[in-house]
Amino acid sequence: MKLDAARELFKEGFWEDSASRAYYAMFHAARAALEELGVNPRTHEGTVSEFGRRLVLYGTFPREMGRALAEAKAARETYEYSAVVQMGREEAEALLKDAEGFVARVKSHLQPTRQRQKVSNSLFGMAKGSKPHTHEPEEEHAL
Repeated sequence: MKLDAARELFKEGFWEDSASRAYYAMFHAARAALEELGVNPRTHEGTVSEFGRRLVLYGTFPREMGRALAEAKAARETYEYSAVVQMGREEAEALLKDAEGFVARVKSHLQPTRQRQKVSNSLFGMAKGSKPHTHEPEEEHAL
């Protein structure tokens, strides 16, 4: 799990690497939440944007989560692609804490949904891996 890697890297003093793994934990959690809506953005920017648009603006998750995801993405990009800027311990620790809260909140949101899906699948005989029909409009693609 990426959060476990982030924690280990943090303990060893690899702040930028810890922040990167923490961001990826958040990114994959955001993608899982969006997938529940049938939304599969193709880029990191698209994932951050759609998470905010579909899950924060409609109140599924609080604004702080959208902000934390966007800030983690920006930090990862800054520190991974800069030869001169280095992350400090405090910033890495704050990002790791945000990631832990973010992932926990998304997991807790998804558990009831996935449990309902298991019940639905058993009631309606859906094969494992098949997707239920939804009445959601198809995702619009940004130009």
